[in-house]
Amino acid sequence: MLRSRFPTLIWDNVPEQMTPAARVWLRNCLVPLAQRVFDRTSQRFWLEWLSDTSLNKLKRFVLVFDNAGQPIGWAAAGAFEVGGRRCFYGSSAGVDPVWQGAGITSAAARHLFLPALGAAAPRPLYAVVRTGNPLVYSAWQAGHVGRQPLYPNPDGRRIPQPIVDIATEAANRYAQGARLDPATLIMRDCYSREAAGLWSKRPACDNDAVGRWFNDNLNARDAVMLVAPFDPAATFARESMRAVQKRLGLTTGRSSRRVRAA
Repeated sequence: MLRSRFPTLIWDNVPEQMTPAARVWLRNCLVPLAQRVFDRTSQRFWLEWLSDTSLNKLKRFVLVFDNAGQPIGWAAAGAFEVGGRRCFYGSSAGVDPVWQGAGITSAAARHLFLPALGAAAPRPLYAVVRTGNPLVYSAWQAGHVGRQPLYPNPDGRRIPQPIVDIATEAANRYAQGARLDPATLIMRDCYSREAAGLWSKRPACDNDAVGRWFNDNLNARDAVMLVAPFDPAATFARESMRAVQKRLGLTTGRSSRRVRAA
């Protein structure tokens, strides 16, 4: 679906498929876009994220273009296991402000997430995302299909140790394990290299409870390590229903205009 609407480059195995020349080209074209999306971030921030060391930790990368060949969005993800639990790690995603609301983020995320979910079946797949954006949280919350709730939760429920272990492993991959509070999954000052955080203003959220929880508990340089268990059978059943509804014209086609994570 994404490919039919927008020209798209997809690397299914970044360490093996993304050539040295492609990496240089990606740094040149993606950094300006990323700085438009995250308007307080520096060029250095993104060049570090696009370094060979960082790219080689990823599994899949999606880069989306407009019809004039200009990059307008991206999504990237990695994978790891903790105690036999398979984890999908959403590393970063963003869409040019001009194109936000066109469904690019959700379509790119599905290209990354659904193959990982199929590979994990019949076991659950744990989606893990570090984010300071309440819209990212509410988007995963809306799409969540699993027997367990997602964590952390604004209602303050206790976080099980397996979830803490997954969040800790993800934090360690940023070399930020010491910044993670295991009781809340809040990561303090994890964007400390960016003095003003990621945005000039934290994106607003249409879920009032989530928005208040983020604003009350996180400063501009904090994030949460979101962990959401997904059941493959239930999720694919929901995706099939969604596809049928779309063909019948029963979906609204609305999309959040400011969903982005880093």
